[in-house]
Amino acid sequence: MFFQQLVNGLTLGSVYAVIAIGYTLVFGVLNIVNMAHGGIIMRGAYIGLLLVTMAGWGLFPALGAAAGVLIALSFNALEPTMGTSMGFKGMAVLIMGGLGNVGGAMAGGFILGVAEVFSVAYGASSFRDAVAFGLIILILFIRPQGLFAKAEKGGRP
Repeated sequence: MFFQQLVNGLTLGSVYAVIAIGYTLVFGVLNIVNMAHGGIIMRGAYIGLLLVTMAGWGLFPALGAAAGVLIALSFNALEPTMGTSMGFKGMAVLIMGGLGNVGGAMAGGFILGVAEVFSVAYGASSFRDAVAFGLIILILFIRPQGLFAKAEKGGRP
């Protein structure tokens, strides 16, 4: 059961990492944090459901659509608010890994995904979000700049 939960954690962590990398890339270019990724995931899942149910679409749109549907199925819901919690978790991963650090976003996503899955597997599932955001708070107390960011002196120019 341990290895299955590890694979589940890495799978969930990869979704969080992709969202956090998207936030990181937008922040690196625009110097703002754009929180629209959750809505894009939700819209992609709905469009994916329509594309999968309709015939005559090519291979690549169908694969992208299937990915959106599989993410929706892994959370047991295809609903308008499905991307909101993933967007918040992606933001938490971005902060945990270090704002603007792509490697930190990837590592933070995997750390959060594994911690979340193990907290559900070996504890109470109602504490899933509490464990995730408690981990973020703990890391911010220890390293306010994030786990993988370099500490800078002074403010932004």
